[in-house]
Amino acid sequence: MNIIQTNKTTIASWVIVISNTLNDLGFNANDVLHSLGLDKSKIEENPTQRIAISTMTKLWREIAKLTGRADIGFLVAQHVQPQHFKGLGFAILVSNTLRDCFERIATYSDSISNSVEVCLESDTKGCALSILPKPNIDIAIEAIDAFMLVLHQLFKQVLNTREIQAKIDFCCNSRGISSAYKGHFSTKVRFNQDKNRYYLKNEDLDKKLILGDKFLAQQNDLLVKRYLLQINDKKELPNKLWLEAINAEIIKSILQEQLSAEIIAKLVNTSERSLRRRLSEQGTSFNKLVAENKKKLAEQWIIEGKKSITDISLLLGYTDTSNFTRAFKKWFLVTPTAYKNKKDDRSRL
Repeated sequence: MNIIQTNKTTIASWVIVISNTLNDLGFNANDVLHSLGLDKSKIEENPTQRIAISTMTKLWREIAKLTGRADIGFLVAQHVQPQHFKGLGFAILVSNTLRDCFERIATYSDSISNSVEVCLESDTKGCALSILPKPNIDIAIEAIDAFMLVLHQLFKQVLNTREIQAKIDFCCNSRGISSAYKGHFSTKVRFNQDKNRYYLKNEDLDKKLILGDKFLAQQNDLLVKRYLLQINDKKELPNKLWLEAINAEIIKSILQEQLSAEIIAKLVNTSERSLRRRLSEQGTSFNKLVAENKKKLAEQWIIEGKKSITDISLLLGYTDTSNFTRAFKKWFLVTPTAYKNKKDDRSRL
């Protein structure tokens, strides 16, 4: 396979999304992938591996030619989910504001592709994410289309709205599909610009997001940092960093209600046996880490006061509030309500 760890690359999960799109359109995705030395089944085993941007550019152009669809980038984007971008996707979902989303995307864009420069451009009224290929890098127009629409969809999701009054610039011309751009973005789109930009006004950027959770966002930031470290350094992660990655995956799995040692082992590309052995070597265990992370989440949510005790119980996997309350009293020696009241009293001093 044309999988590499250095130079200009992109996250391999794009291949999975492209393959699914082709199959839905009635084409045989495997034929296209194999012609470029790509194997979907192997990528599905480890979707965070990297693919040379030159190969990805060829893939985009091959599928545009095969389908005869100039709007293929938009069709692919509609198959993308936040989990395809792992930690960064989830961190965006739980950011406090869209400005936080912008900053995360600009900071960690290399986790998606290190072939583009992603920067923030601010003025007195708002801020733009600007996206431009790095010098001497050939990137397919369809890839830019897809990435811009993925951003648009993510931002609508976190704002819980059907439309966003953004200003969107593209370096390309309309290519005869201006109606497709208008239909997918439902906002002002300009062509033949010096950069690809996604601009929002300050009032939209600073709206508090419903799913905002600073602690969870920071945990997923850690995941992205670990991933960037892995793709830039082939050496095995030090024990401390590895444990941070495990904890971050456990927290995410708790919230997704898909938690087991087997699942976590797969997420960090190891066997369950190896996972348990390495945890034991560091003086801990999988069950202990699960309990510690549930304790951290419970304390944070109780102090914040945004979630009811019933909601917290369900989020942490307890069958009823009485079981959660017993666990909480074991951790903190008081009930959740008493703990919050105590913290509130201290904050007023």
